[in-house]
Amino acid sequence: MSKTLFSDFNTVSAKAWKQKIQADLKGADYNNTLIWNTREDINVKPFYHRDDFENQPFLKVPSNPWNICQTIFVANEKQSNNKAIKAIKRGAESIKFIIPNKDITIPVLLENIDTATTLLYFELHILDTDFIKKIALIPSKAGIYILNDSIGHLAKSR
Repeated sequence: MSKTLFSDFNTVSAKAWKQKIQADLKGADYNNTLIWNTREDINVKPFYHRDDFENQPFLKVPSNPWNICQTIFVANEKQSNNKAIKAIKRGAESIKFIIPNKDITIPVLLENIDTATTLLYFELHILDTDFIKKIALIPSKAGIYILNDSIGHLAKSR
């Protein structure tokens, strides 16, 4: 997100927000109307402002960067490959292929896709060990993930 977007707006203090809310409540009590307690007796306010966190100790937790991902249902390998290549050219950093059956040819699906820089996800709607082994043989520096809901597939087939 661009920081210049936020430079177009004036900063507003927590006090100014609360005054505006109190004016909108037209005489109703702010604390009784908008603040509520959880079962753990924690007061939950209707809004939080940067001022609320100025003197709070924070743990620094490393986060994983987000990737732009395009999901593609694979009915035809060539068409799905073309969609993936177009998505990568438009800025996708990862591709999620939804594989409905074991008849999909992986080399055709991945033709001209740089597996060194493109993260790949394969959501399998099949349970086939040989097909999974084919995916595992794909050389990739960016990473390959196989998504499989065995229990969900078992429930659907029963």
